[in-house]
Amino acid sequence: MLLDKNEKGIISGVIRRSTWVNAEILIAPNRGSDTKPNDFTTNDFGKSIKKSFREQVIELMQRGQVPEICQEKIRQIILEDEAEKLKKCPFCPGNEVVTPKPTLVVVKNNQLIVKPAEEINDWQCRAVPNAFPALRTEGISKFLVDQYKAETIILNAHGAHEVIVETPDHYATLADYSLQQIVNWLSVVIERTEDLYCDPKIRFVSVFKNYGPDAAASLAHPHTQIIGLPCIPEKIDDRMGRLYKYESNNAYSLAKITIERSSDEARVIAQNSNFISFVPYEQKFPFESWIMPKRLENRFYRSQNNLFELAEVISENFRRLKAVFGVLPNFNFYLDECPDKRYADNSSQFVSWRWRIAPRINKIGGFELQTGMYICTIHPDDAARILREVKI
Repeated sequence: MLLDKNEKGIISGVIRRSTWVNAEILIAPNRGSDTKPNDFTTNDFGKSIKKSFREQVIELMQRGQVPEICQEKIRQIILEDEAEKLKKCPFCPGNEVVTPKPTLVVVKNNQLIVKPAEEINDWQCRAVPNAFPALRTEGISKFLVDQYKAETIILNAHGAHEVIVETPDHYATLADYSLQQIVNWLSVVIERTEDLYCDPKIRFVSVFKNYGPDAAASLAHPHTQIIGLPCIPEKIDDRMGRLYKYESNNAYSLAKITIERSSDEARVIAQNSNFISFVPYEQKFPFESWIMPKRLENRFYRSQNNLFELAEVISENFRRLKAVFGVLPNFNFYLDECPDKRYADNSSQFVSWRWRIAPRINKIGGFELQTGMYICTIHPDDAARILREVKI
């Protein structure tokens, strides 16, 4: 076994790989710091699809179920409480000094400014280094293997951890964004992802968004995270290998099969000439959906000329999800694409990028953790039909 003492005094995260459980763990104690802000408490948000106390009170007032004599006082309390929250939010306009200096800013005219010399307060979207990074660029990635070749540790793992603040609006969601806002956000995702891949020590870039405490979010202000890793996660590498092998043996891509099979009206949610959103045949989470290009592209940046069309599909997908539940449920939203330094230069289309939306409506239990098999409580066709037919 590798000794834990090797991990003392490090400045970046530690990546452990274990053959016994076929798993990888990124140990980043800094992410659990008491000083790391958290907008949610165990009782603050309730269940995934329940409305917040603030929303419930406002709804009761709108229905006339709150005495008029109390309404003005309630409005005042809500406004004061919300104003206090915005003052403390590190991502809200006016609090830019709280975050590290931005790596990229989108300003009012939708222009992208890389590493602005001065702080820009009038912004539409901004990318900043994470104040509580799991990995740091100062890491040197020292690889260690135990005597049995059963465990691997990457000490002081080299990497990067950034946050994209998607909008100045603290309360907006992807169901509320204009198409231009979504395009701005996607443009920043592409710019920051490709810049990190220029680092020869970074082999995989993870792009993900957590919405709500049940999806592991700690801050309410809309944001996306990007983590650059010094290795390709085994789960990703294994999937890429299987897809590549299938295409090599059968002269046909599983990604293409997925698109063709999902184009069946039964599981389509939204689509246009270039992109499609659908409930996958193998959905793990109720109302899960994938967004993919109809013309397969293994890297996301290769679709950058059609971001407005992609924004249309993303917007409709989230508006429909919100309409089904009355409020947007907690969800994880992440980008799957081909790792840049392994398969991306291959001319074949054995894989395609996808954005995956995983609503966290059901809890993951012992069965799922043990087997990797998920119990889904709604048929994919039914989930798609409900999302497709709901009025928005």
